[in-house]
Amino acid sequence: MDPDANFQKKAAFEEAAHALIGQRIISVRYYEGRHDPKWTRYDGVSNEFHLLDFGMEFELESGKLFSVIWGSEFQSYGLSIRNDSLTKEVRDPAVWDVTQDLSWIPFVNRQIQVVNVYWEWHSLQRYGGVRHYYPQDIEICFNESQCIYIGAYV
Repeated sequence: MDPDANFQKKAAFEEAAHALIGQRIISVRYYEGRHDPKWTRYDGVSNEFHLLDFGMEFELESGKLFSVIWGSEFQSYGLSIRNDSLTKEVRDPAVWDVTQDLSWIPFVNRQIQVVNVYWEWHSLQRYGGVRHYYPQDIEICFNESQCIYIGAYV
């Protein structure tokens, strides 16, 4: 990829993530593919780390939606940001409203103060061994000690 085009894509991604600053999350929904018939419910395992199966969607106090999914605009790994419902992204998803789950209650209706994007890279031979960067995690902080991390990991 052209280095200038990649720089512009990275800048646009950062800008989209930083649009959360000053917003308040009023509801949280996880979207899962129905790939495992035995799987019955999202089970939050951490107040801090949120790993995506497919994606998550925040409804904001402003009425806007902010969604994060596994993405491929940088590489076949990493995150993508959407500003509409994830129902457009996956057919027949399992959707879990986790707004009242213990892992999300401390963050709902709190103003977002800081957003950071953490980039990772790979240098696969099929891409000429050149470093290709992609967004691996998004950190969302509500104050100095209350942050959540959204990541896409295999």
